[in-house]
Amino acid sequence: MNTNLKSVIRKILVKFPSFGHTLANIQIKENALIQTACTNGQVLYYNPNFIDSLSESQKVFLLSHEICHVELEHMERGKDKNPRLWNIATDAVINAYLEHAGLEPIEGCVQMPDAYQMRAEDMYDTLLKEAEASQEKQDQSNEETSSNEQEETAQKQKESTQEPEETTQKQQETMNAKEQEKLAKRIQELEEKYGKGHASHEEWKEAPHHQVPSSAKDEKAFFEENEAEKQKKLEDMRKQIIAESTQGVGQESFGQTFKVEMEEEKKKVVDWKKILKATLVGNQYDWRLSHRVRNGVVPYELKKVPHPVTEILLDTSGSISDVLLRNFLNECMGVLKTSRLKVGCFDTRFYGFHEIRSKRDIENMTFEGRGGTDFNAAVNAFSKSADNRIVFTDGCANTPEKTCRATWVIFDDGDNYSRGYAEELNPPGGKKIMIPYDAYCELTQESPRECDDYDDYDDYNDYDDYNDYDTLAE
Repeated sequence: MNTNLKSVIRKILVKFPSFGHTLANIQIKENALIQTACTNGQVLYYNPNFIDSLSESQKVFLLSHEICHVELEHMERGKDKNPRLWNIATDAVINAYLEHAGLEPIEGCVQMPDAYQMRAEDMYDTLLKEAEASQEKQDQSNEETSSNEQEETAQKQKESTQEPEETTQKQQETMNAKEQEKLAKRIQELEEKYGKGHASHEEWKEAPHHQVPSSAKDEKAFFEENEAEKQKKLEDMRKQIIAESTQGVGQESFGQTFKVEMEEEKKKVVDWKKILKATLVGNQYDWRLSHRVRNGVVPYELKKVPHPVTEILLDTSGSISDVLLRNFLNECMGVLKTSRLKVGCFDTRFYGFHEIRSKRDIENMTFEGRGGTDFNAAVNAFSKSADNRIVFTDGCANTPEKTCRATWVIFDDGDNYSRGYAEELNPPGGKKIMIPYDAYCELTQESPRECDDYDDYDDYNDYDDYNDYDTLAE
């Protein structure tokens, strides 16, 4: 296999994990004699010059298309069907699913939006009816001509010296040939209307045909199961990220603290972003109509849009800078890929949510507050419908009273007073992600300064009241 296709195969397996078995048992070879790509069920051939002319997404589309023919046993299922019409039907259904999965279709491929969520057999029947309806219309327009032809045929039969049985047999053969010719013409019209596809599927004749088992999956069932398997793999990956990023903690239950340690070699902290991302709920979608222009036509199509809502509350007390808040939000922009994002400010009260759709919204956002800090105001501000709740703070306030399933991202600003509060903070039902001082300096774009270490805080723990810390500091 050409090394340039390795990244394409990886992307195919991420998007379609159900293809794993087929990919492991099929050969992929170059063949400059074919026009685009094709398969006989055992080998997938591709023209290297053609595939190099495609975008990465189109390459994934092309190879996935051919693998679908093998995976869904289209060669066997089309055994008793008109080959050209079956080609259109299978291509239409496959391409509709692949395009719905976000892949870029190849120019000239069969495109029928109505084929999405259909079985190839149902699509075949639909096309056959369309061809027959077109033929019926054509027959009606040629009714007078046909009548004259019948009279001439009857006259020839009368004059013929052939035996009646022999005459009838030849007539039947002639009629069958004419019907096949008419069907071929109607199929050609369908190919002109919907597209002939990137391959003629001539190689299917070489495929070893076997009996299709009754348990064979149709297109709709296959892609539904593939989606379920993909979501499971993504969930397993999410759990693995949590386990690795938290040094083996790996538990998703709220009520725990994730401490992010420094990487010794790079001396940079990036893990907190992975941890935060891993805690978020995503991969759920609503559907909206899309008005995408295609070949001068504006078809109404369904488009996936993120449905989960993520709410972020920013601690805007007097000790927290706008630069820190803005940079933190920029680090959270990835949330928009799988969720809507709403951001609000709080100090001792809540100042309302703002919808964030782009970095420009973050740049234009005004951070209200600059008073003290009351975490009860934050907890009470979250919407009941929010799927993800995040509080960004230095942790310098008393633990809230109300139970709230939220992720608390707490940064170390180098001040032991704040550290003391942050360590003691245990929000009911919440999860803590601790960001160390070095990461704080990256977010604020400040150079690290010398500050007290945690040893002083051990002495501070001997005091019963936080107010006594001022005396200890002196």
